[in-house]
Order: sequence, then structure tokens, then C-alpha cells
Amino acid sequence: MDNFSTLGVTLAAAICILLGAIPVPAMAADSEIVAIEEVVVTARRREEASQRVPIPVTVLSASELEQRNVADVTDLSRLTPNLDIQRSGSSQNAAQVFLRGVGQTNWAPPQDPKVGIYLDGLYLGRPQGAVFDLVDVERVEVLRGPQGTLFGRNTTAGLVHIVTKKPVPVFESRFSGGVGNDGQYSVSGVLNVPFTDTLAARVAAQGRWADGYVENLATGKDWNDTDRQSVRGHVSWTPAENVEGLLTVGRDRIRERPSLGECTWLGPTTGAEAIQSGGLPFIAHVFGVLDEIRSVCDATDRFRSSDNDPDDSKVDVWSATATFTWEIGGVVLTSITGWREVQELNQSWGWATDTVGSAGYLEVLAFEDSKQEQWSQELRLSGDAMDQRLNWVLGGYWFDEDASMPQVVPIFRGVEPPSPAESPIFFAPAPPEFGVATFGELALATQMLGSAETGFAADNTSWAAFFEFTYELTEALSLTAGIRYTEDEREFVRTQTLLGGVPNPTLVCPGGEAPGPRGRCEQSRSFDEVTPRVIASYQLTPEVMFYGGWSKGYSSGGFNSDIRMRAYEPEISKNWEVGAKSAWLDRRLIANVTAFHNTYENQQITVSRLVGGQPQADLINAQEATLYGVEGELTFKPTASWLLTASVGWMDGEYEEFLVQDTLLGPDFSEVIVTRDLSDTEVIRNSPYTVSISAAYTAHLGRGHELNTRVGWYQRGRIYNTLETLRSSRQEGYGLLDGRITWYLPNRNTQISLWGTNLLDKAYFPTAIDLSGPGDTGTVTRYWAEPRRFGLEVSHQFGD
Repeated sequence: MDNFSTLGVTLAAAICILLGAIPVPAMAADSEIVAIEEVVVTARRREEASQRVPIPVTVLSASELEQRNVADVTDLSRLTPNLDIQRSGSSQNAAQVFLRGVGQTNWAPPQDPKVGIYLDGLYLGRPQGAVFDLVDVERVEVLRGPQGTLFGRNTTAGLVHIVTKKPVPVFESRFSGGVGNDGQYSVSGVLNVPFTDTLAARVAAQGRWADGYVENLATGKDWNDTDRQSVRGHVSWTPAENVEGLLTVGRDRIRERPSLGECTWLGPTTGAEAIQSGGLPFIAHVFGVLDEIRSVCDATDRFRSSDNDPDDSKVDVWSATATFTWEIGGVVLTSITGWREVQELNQSWGWATDTVGSAGYLEVLAFEDSKQEQWSQELRLSGDAMDQRLNWVLGGYWFDEDASMPQVVPIFRGVEPPSPAESPIFFAPAPPEFGVATFGELALATQMLGSAETGFAADNTSWAAFFEFTYELTEALSLTAGIRYTEDEREFVRTQTLLGGVPNPTLVCPGGEAPGPRGRCEQSRSFDEVTPRVIASYQLTPEVMFYGGWSKGYSSGGFNSDIRMRAYEPEISKNWEVGAKSAWLDRRLIANVTAFHNTYENQQITVSRLVGGQPQADLINAQEATLYGVEGELTFKPTASWLLTASVGWMDGEYEEFLVQDTLLGPDFSEVIVTRDLSDTEVIRNSPYTVSISAAYTAHLGRGHELNTRVGWYQRGRIYNTLETLRSSRQEGYGLLDGRITWYLPNRNTQISLWGTNLLDKAYFPTAIDLSGPGDTGTVTRYWAEPRRFGLEVSHQFGD
């Protein structure tokens, strides 16, 4: 059975099970209010009912997020078709986001995400610190497909916009606390104070803690824990009916241990195989530690692993956004000024290749904080004309960031030269072309030269001008057209020394230039692009709309962060889309569907390749690719007590052209270029299908008591954790069950909830680092997801 058939059977079976299990009575009486509430979004930079917006947008309300136990941004994957947000395997506080099969796994300063994340209008330029808790959220909007006109920062696949609750003109306060298994506990609070008729403030704070679920055999501590606190504050000022100002500030503090994975050895198992494979396994054999490294790796599992690195993983994020609107003669001026600063320290990638003692095979450590500071300014004019038949928006955008990231990559840290009995090859003469007398000298040189302290720094600047309008040709037919011009300037500085700041005598900058102080090399480039959008929509009835359109997305080019600092070209997406949005049965049933066909030029993909004979993850361009699929969302409220939801996403694709060049080392250390054709690999890195269904029932127990029960199921197909789809990092399809039961007390201010996620305790790994390379000569580290979690939560709202 093909993927499409499997998807259809899964969705049909799920809906039949739900509907068959529900004792649906006769349709509710007209006196009962059971219509699904209208949701207002800002997907086109103005407030509109979501069912009137002719683009595919998933809207998740505050109640939906709470009832489905959405704690942070990664949980949004369970509720949105074709969306995959995960913690990076090498840094659990860096977001790895894919939408419709397109995204980015790299997070070095000269590289950008492909799916934009916005928080109250502020674009998050770095994935570091982008795994944050959702505190006092009003709604989440997920716009699928290129958004290259009104949202221009690298949105070739779509964007996620988190909108928090703003101050209201009445007093509000709420407090909640919770406990759960695995040492979980949480506290949160919200305070809203109207000082005057024109001035109000709102503050929300939350803290979450949990024990780690992976035991580090090297230290006895549990890694993969939770320790994070967040504060959001808003001050609103409305000095006049046509003027409004809003200042938003935020602070996130995370103090956790790093991610720790399970290691699987795919490299050589004998000395002869190591000699034939070359590279690091060969050097391990020369040192006499090949068997030890392999045994340490194979001794790990889902809940036990080994890492002797420092256990600090911390993030500090500060942000501020000032939004100002002024209506003048029917034209609205909007200004959004944003600032964000991130400091991150991630002292281990948790590769599980360290011995319980002091020796390590291959590690990536941080010797100081990574830092990023960004500023952005957006100005928009918007209005309507011709008796409101024409809506338009005109604006400009400027973004600038300075980012730096230090790294040290020790190779065979703590490995001492062996005795002749332990490793005779260590003392054996090496061939003359190696330039050393013995293989042992080669191993020691590799240990010294490979253990480099490296720093990456980037200055990225972008500016854009955009215009879009919507014109009602008739009462039913509307046309939307827009265009944006974007220009990016990127400067990249890389420094590299040996440990302790000793100059690396083998370092050469790109172009053959000699490096500057501390091994400084520089690269810079500029990119620009025009991205238009055209959409036609037809309102067949007040509740049924059809739409179709074409849009273009753009993501700036950049540089690889390795020693060669290779540049890659901008990624361009061109997307055709048709869809329908509809409401039926007096808005008791809402059904939306979208089909898309997206072609990519120079898609930016991270691929395992050989550079100088060593496996390396490089960001390169896949020359031509096509992605296509279908997405559907359904909400059904048969009575005032029942609510059913379902969403489905299916996608497939192919490469028309995808060539990768490996560089091998010949006997005389000269480079030999070998071209691989990856056009026949599967183009979808993340799941080819996703299904999410839920059923909620509210029971009125009498005397004012109320019980709400909601159960959800999330199913997804197989996932590859390498973009060239190596089977060594493939996660088979899996399903997750979540649930929540909430008891509302008669005072309507107090509620008690029992909740659970991954209730079936499914074992799965959402991310992995595959170092096996094209010839399966290394390791694969799998970072397993949290096991079953459940808990009790009590919340009380003070006042009326």
C-alpha cells in the first residue's frame, strides 16, 4: 500500500472510531449555542476572520493549547499538519523547524532557519533560545507555504507566529501550580492591572522543572532534564482613540544539562577494516583504542549513556518590542521596533563516545557563551479605498544582527600513547608520503592539529520594501497581489587556533590567503531577490470560499562554518496553491483543504559528505527539487458538549538535479574529487504524512460542577534525520496519545486537571546525528524523546 493509501485509511479509520464511539444525539436544539467561534488572525498584517483569509493557516487558541498539553513550541507539531519542530540533537535549546518538508538543521551564525518564528511580531533570527515555553498565549498562527511578501525573513516554507495576551481594561489575576512524575513541578501566574482608562499592564511568569531521563554513566547524573523560567510583560497606552502604544518585554532563563543520546557503532570492527576505511577509525586503531571506543558506544541505550564533558547547558534571552499605531484620516501607520539578545552555553553535544574515565573520541564543546544581538524596524501604512473594496498595505523592513559562537573540537582527548604490546602499529614505520616516521607520529599530529579552538562571528543585515493590495472585483470575487524587494549583506569571520591559543601552522584562508591574528579568515557576500504573490478568491456563499494563487519565497545565501568557509546560493521557492474554506450546519462544522505544488531552486540542505577524506556535515544547494501535497483540517461540534477535531497532511516530492562533490585524499595527500548523484534519494526529510485527531466532551455534573475530558492522537510516518535519507538514522512511523481531564468547581474560578503526554510510553527519537558518512564508517547518535509524562495541576483565578 502506498503512502497516500495508508494516509487515507488511517484518517478514515480514526474518524470512524471517533464517530462510532460518540453517542451523538439528535442535532442540538436551536436554543443551544453550539456554533464554533470565529477566530481573528493577522496573517495578512490586518485583522481578519481566519475563514476569510485565502491562504492555509492553522490557528490554535489558548484553550486548544491548554487542553492538548502544549508546553513549548515543539509541541505545536502535534496539532499542525506537515509541521515538525524539534530540539536540535546537539543542543536541546536550539529549535530545528521543518514545514512541508523544508527546514534547516544547522544553526551557526552564517546560516539561517527556513521557517520563520515570530513572537508578538518580533522575528527570532537565531534558532538558539527558540525552544521556549508558551506563557499566557492568546493564539498561535502557522502560515504554510512561502510568505515572501509581507513576511520576508527567510520564509521559503512558512512561519509560526506566537501571539501572547495583551493588557485588558479590567483587573485579572491567576495562579497555577502542578506536580507530576519524574520530579516534575511547575508554577505560573498572570497579573493584569488597568491603572487608568488609558494605561494598563499585564505580566505573566512561569517556571518548569523535571528530572532528567537519561543516566550519564560517566558522572552518575541524569541529563535531559528541565529547568526553565519565563517572564513576559506588556504595557499598553491609548492616549487617544486613534493612537495606541504597546511595549512588550521578555526574559527567558534556562539552566539544564545537555542532551545525551544513544550511540550506535557503524564503523570498522577490526584493525584491518580500520586501515582500509582510513580517517578517525584508523587513528583510533593506531592509538589502540578502537575496541574501547566501539564498546563504549555499543553499551549505551535509550536511558543510559556516557559523556564526561561539562554538564552545563544554559540560555539567557532578553527581548523588547515597541509597537505603535496611529490612524490618520483612514490610513493606519504601524511601527514595530524589536530587540533581542541571546547568550547560550552548550558544553556538550552528548555524542556518547566518551569512556567512563577521562578519554574522549570526538567531541564538540563550548569554551565560552555563544551570543546574538539583533535589532529590527518595520514601518507600515495600511488602509482602504473605493468604499472599502480596496485594502492595501505598504511598508519597509530592516534587520541587523551580530552573532558569535565559539567551539572546541577535541580529538582523542586524554588518549595516551600505547605500549608496543598494546598497539604495534603505533611504532610501525609510515609510508614516506605521510611525512612522518611512524604511524604513532601521525596519530599524535592528528590529536594535536584536530583539537582546535574555533570561533564563528557573523554580521547579517537585511532590508526590504513591500506592497500588497486586495481588491474586490465583485461581491464574491477578490484579487490579492503583492511584491517585495529584499537585499541581504552577510559578513563572516572565522578564527581557529590549536588548544591554548597556539597558532595552527597548517591553516590557510579561502583563496590561499594567510590567516590573520588568531587564525582569522573573512568572507562577505550580498544577495537580493524580488518575491511577488498573486491570489484569487471566490466567496461562493457566505460560508464557502475557494482560492488559488502563486507565491515566491526567498532565503538568503550564506557560508559554511568549516575551515573552507564555502558559500552557498540563495534558496528560491515557487508555490502553486489551491484550496477551500467552508462552514456547515450553522457553523457546527468547519472543513478546510489545501493542495500545493512547490518547486525549489538551490534548496539549502545539510548533507554528510567527505571533505579531505573525513565525514563532515555541509550545507550545500540541491539544484532542483519539487514538493507537492495536500492538507486538511476539520472541526466538528455536534452538540454543546462535544468537540471533534482532525487534521491531516500528506506530501511527496523528487529531485530533478542534486549533485554532491566529495573530496578524497590520494596517496600523496592531493585531493581527488568524486561526484555523487543524489537525485534518486527521497526528498522528504521529515514525515510524508501527519494525522492529528482529538475528541473533547464536557459533562455538567450538577450544582455548578463541570468536567471536561479531551483525548488526542498524533500519528506521523517515518522520519529521516539525515537529509540524504540514510537508513542508519531513520525513525519509523509512530503515534502518540495525550489526554487531559479538567474539573471546574462551582465558583468557576478554580479548576483541577489531570493530564498526560505520550501515555502509551512510545519509544522514538525525533532527532539524531549521523556520522556514518556515505560508507557507514562512523557512529549514529539518537536522541530519544521524553517517556510517558503525567501530572496534576491546580489553577485559581482571583476576583470576578
